[in-house]
Amino acid sequence: MAHRSGSDGADFGGLLREARETQRISLRELARRLHYSHGYLSKVERGIRRPTAELAQQCDTELGMRGALVAASLSSADNIDVARLRPAQLPIGPRGFVGRDQEMARLDELISYDEQSGGARVAAIDGLPGVGKTTLALRWAHEAQAEFPGGVLFADLHGYGQTNQAADPGDVLEHFLRSLGVPAEQIPRELGMRASLFRTVLQRERVLIVLDNAANYAQVQPILPSSPGSVVVVTSRQRLSGLVIEAGAMSVTLAPLEADEAVSLIKSSIGRRRATENHDVLARIASSCGYLPLALKLAAERIAWRPGYEVAELEQELAAEEDRLDLLAAEDEPRAVRAVFSWSYQALTEPVARAYRLLGLYPDDEINVPGVAVLAGVTRRQARFVIDALASMHFVQHVAADRYRLHDLLRVYAAELVAEVESEQDRHAAVARLVHRYLGSLVSASRAMGAYRVQPVGADEVADVEIEQFGDYDSALAWLESQRQTIAKIVELAVKHGFHDEAWQIVVLLWDYLQVRKPWGVWVRTHDLGLRAARAARNEFGEAWVLNNFADLYRRWGELDRAEHDYYRPALATRRRIGDRRGMGWTLLGLGFVALERKDFESAADHFRAQLVVHREVGDKDGEACGLACEGTALLGLGRLAEAEDRLLRAVVKHRDLGDRHAEAWTLTQLARVRVGMGDRDVGLRYFDQASGLHTEMGDVRSAAEVYEEKGGVLHRIGRVTDARDCWEKAVALFDRVDEAQGTAARARINAFTTGHADEPQ
Repeated sequence: MAHRSGSDGADFGGLLREARETQRISLRELARRLHYSHGYLSKVERGIRRPTAELAQQCDTELGMRGALVAASLSSADNIDVARLRPAQLPIGPRGFVGRDQEMARLDELISYDEQSGGARVAAIDGLPGVGKTTLALRWAHEAQAEFPGGVLFADLHGYGQTNQAADPGDVLEHFLRSLGVPAEQIPRELGMRASLFRTVLQRERVLIVLDNAANYAQVQPILPSSPGSVVVVTSRQRLSGLVIEAGAMSVTLAPLEADEAVSLIKSSIGRRRATENHDVLARIASSCGYLPLALKLAAERIAWRPGYEVAELEQELAAEEDRLDLLAAEDEPRAVRAVFSWSYQALTEPVARAYRLLGLYPDDEINVPGVAVLAGVTRRQARFVIDALASMHFVQHVAADRYRLHDLLRVYAAELVAEVESEQDRHAAVARLVHRYLGSLVSASRAMGAYRVQPVGADEVADVEIEQFGDYDSALAWLESQRQTIAKIVELAVKHGFHDEAWQIVVLLWDYLQVRKPWGVWVRTHDLGLRAARAARNEFGEAWVLNNFADLYRRWGELDRAEHDYYRPALATRRRIGDRRGMGWTLLGLGFVALERKDFESAADHFRAQLVVHREVGDKDGEACGLACEGTALLGLGRLAEAEDRLLRAVVKHRDLGDRHAEAWTLTQLARVRVGMGDRDVGLRYFDQASGLHTEMGDVRSAAEVYEEKGGVLHRIGRVTDARDCWEKAVALFDRVDEAQGTAARARINAFTTGHADEPQ
């Protein structure tokens, strides 16, 4: 590979050559014994390629070096930089890799790059399902990853699978940006802006990006970085001509393995004795499998897993199912691999087979042990047993400490089996357990994040399933952050299977998380589904809650007419009709906020006073505290500063007593404005400091930035220019973390203020 340090593997290579020549073993013979290509081993021996841990161990064992080669490989490795973690997202590397020397050499060419090329180098690997596109990409990526100091990113784009719902490039960009350290609330909602932020974050980095199972060029294009030296490897079942034409991608089309390579692939998994004794039978098995790596590996697994199993029996099974083993003769046709999957499936015990079938109901590509336990209705100990059994048979892939991934084709097979074998009643019960687990866990999370708030959903509405329990705010927020995409898919599953009441309840319980992190995509997706679910259930109480919370999103986006007329007004009408007084109060509060945004302070004050009356009537202390703060803000807008201060000070005390730090911070900002308006700027500045500290503590970066910007304006007006610029620099830095447009807009506002062309930035 180009641009590899010649000393990286020199010590290992020299020792390897010395040991090999001492034993009079040619490099080609050693390569044959180890099942590596001669060319690759030659590069390792010459110090051009870095030895992998697997290769070092194999060489050490084959040459009888008693650990000397392993030690040499470790001493050649780069030191780990513990100062800054870099993404390293590759799944576990493939074992038993054979052949593909030509394709590996072509991919090596990606490492050579021109700093003036103006963009990343791209490879598009295409071929029929099961041909080994992902295996090749991962094998090369694991060997090449040391060449990319910026790290390695990986995403399955789900271009082909059970639901034919390809991954949204915007969601992939969100995942990558989060992996690179960008918090969720700072990621813009528009695809173009996410792509721009991604390119900006990687501008000076050299990274490797592997995009697996792409649907088309349009899905991949937004995810391409522009940094020279970065490399993108894309796999797809179809040839991505657009990627070749527009991005200048290297096209690598994979064919099935050569006959001898296919036999070697089977032999690498079944043990030396059986491989030696059954060479001719294995050649016929490989031919029946069409030399397709996926089929070959599954056939080898069937042989290896059953020591007493005669290899010839498998040859006969293949012959008996000849029509069904015309493997993947048509592009995008999954039915031809069904027989191959069935061989391994039939070897499973019934509890393990049942768990696998039920995975066909699970809506996400990854699941953990508690999820398997609930889905199958078994204990965690039993779930651990079945998931380990499935992992050993390669039905699932172990990707993290307690995370397992089900491949798309195996999910299709599981979905077919669950529909064929499990009764409708059992399928319904499994989905119910899963949905109720998430509903119950969200009740627990909502209580941890907002114990002061009267929740619209309680534990008595959740079925008796094991749920997540949270002892504090931080643990609840962390769980919600890790599960936000899965929760959206659970809501979709609930709607699909008729659990409409559970669906809208899950959506409403996301409120506290959405307020803090503001993941716009999840907010829109879940509330679209929640509204549909509440209406399908004819549950006006739930419909009003979803409408109200959906309105808050559009208000934050500045779409005030839509927020008021499409959401708040219908919610208020419904709540009046059904007598939901507490809900009425929150909708009146929302309408007051809309009036505030329009600077119609009289109308805002009227709405807030009406809301206060309602919430005092029903004994909602949280609502009363919010109403006081909002009335004070409206009075501030009307210039009635003394009255405003009175309301706001009372609200701060109530928020503190309740433990609502988010509302307390917002109220302190209003108090700061009042004191500045009264001429008491020192007290006002202290209120700003308290507000920004609370916002930062809660992880609300956007609100903290807004406070810093406003405080900077006050400081500038009283002549403390240096302090003002310090505040503005903090504000801009935080806005930049939110999204590129926010940072640009903040700079423009601050520049206009400092040049005398605008009022104080806020």
